[in-house]
Amino acid sequence: MKTLQFKTNIKLNGIIGKCYLFQASTDEDFKNSPKRPDDDKIFILQTGSILKSHYTEQDIAEQNAFNNLEALQDGQPVVVNNKNYIVKINGNYSDAGYLLEI
Repeated sequence: MKTLQFKTNIKLNGIIGKCYLFQASTDEDFKNSPKRPDDDKIFILQTGSILKSHYTEQDIAEQNAFNNLEALQDGQPVVVNNKNYIVKINGNYSDAGYLLEI
């Protein structure tokens, strides 16, 4: 099973661009807010696009590393923080998918 971490790039099958994991109940901006039913759900969100007139070696290396990532498939089991999840892909939207705990 593949292990995922927060704050790292994720590639999803059929989704254009980089994605990342987001969990509202662990984010600093939401720590003191009231609990809601989906607060413990881990969402897979797309990152914004940035265009530059000049790309540094670091930019190019980061893009190459992302291009070499294996894309996660819908229904693929993964591990986050020692818990098992299944990847669910919504489609090519800002909320590209989520992780369903198993």
